[in-house]
Amino acid sequence: YGTDDERYDRFEEEIYEAGEELSAAVGTWGFYTRLYPLKILRSVCDGCNFPNLPGSTCYPDLIAAVEKIVLDAYLRHAALVRGKAALQEPCDGLRNLNMCFTNIDPLFMFGDWNNAADFQPIKAELISDLVALTYKTGYEGHRLCEADSCDEGLELLSCVHDQFRYDPFGDLFNFDPEFCASVNNWMLECLQCQIDVSLNADKTTIYDLATS
Repeated sequence: YGTDDERYDRFEEEIYEAGEELSAAVGTWGFYTRLYPLKILRSVCDGCNFPNLPGSTCYPDLIAAVEKIVLDAYLRHAALVRGKAALQEPCDGLRNLNMCFTNIDPLFMFGDWNNAADFQPIKAELISDLVALTYKTGYEGHRLCEADSCDEGLELLSCVHDQFRYDPFGDLFNFDPEFCASVNNWMLECLQCQIDVSLNADKTTIYDLATS
């Protein structure tokens, strides 16, 4: 890596290049893969707790730069995801909201970020939208099943059921247990409505076939 000064300059250049790529990917699925290089760069710049470790570096200003770049980009990205979710097909909206939400905490995997608390409002807004859309989608799926649109209804109910699987202990999204049980029952009812067995017997046709 050369001298400390050379290392600093190289890290600084890579951080801002990665920041530009992240900013360009805001609102797309590529945004999440662009987060990873910045997470790594923050980690290698944060050797503050190991000053005597050979090769360890501590660049507080570069750490702060990474944290600001990611926070600013995530604010814009989450706002776009939430806006799109209101206009998309329900299952797509749920999937995108969940993806945006679940990619926040892994940022802090390699250490505590100084601005981690600033991500909490983003998470709260995503949870609020996700829960509201989950309820709306569940009731719409039930309505479609009752209207004999079983395929469409079951698809929506399956997406809602997936949200329950993402929260196995029930303490993340705090879905109403009664609603969860209702979704399971609605899915069973919807499956049953897809099974339509009817027998028709025309005596004249049977007689003709038998005597042919």
